[in-house]
Amino acid sequence: MKVLTSLFISIIFLYGCSSIDGYNTYEDKNMGFSIKYPGDWTIEEDDNPDTPISVSFYKNSSRTNVSVSYSMLQRVGDLQQLVEINLSSLKEQEDFVEFSSGYEYVHKLQGYRIVFSHTYNGTEYKVMMYSLVSGTNFYVLACTSTPESFDADEETFNKIIKGFKFRI
Repeated sequence: MKVLTSLFISIIFLYGCSSIDGYNTYEDKNMGFSIKYPGDWTIEEDDNPDTPISVSFYKNSSRTNVSVSYSMLQRVGDLQQLVEINLSSLKEQEDFVEFSSGYEYVHKLQGYRIVFSHTYNGTEYKVMMYSLVSGTNFYVLACTSTPESFDADEETFNKIIKGFKFRI
């Protein structure tokens, strides 16, 4: 009986400590965030200071990805002003179509969410984008897929966004 009890406790312990949901955590201490992503996706970090994208996560052999862009602001940023600037540049993209938008919270901070489609290099994409400000840090999370696979990827995108945390 003790052996069965020990085995049962061991199974519960291992089950509770493993990555049950299949997600890993990426942490960028310099940029002040962590994010959970599917364990079978690949990571591409960009350490080029001339580009705003700090990390991207790619679903294997598809055009589905999530990227985190980061910019340091000169002063504490006003989300509404930054959203207006981003929207004006988004609307200039080829074949831009907005599906929905509005303000919502991501890890304790109000952000702006927009879902839109556009064409880039001849390929149509559908994007769920979040703009977030934490002090003097401006983040953009872009969840991108083709329109044909966006609905199937949206649940994963939402889990990734819920797994985005600031070091506040």
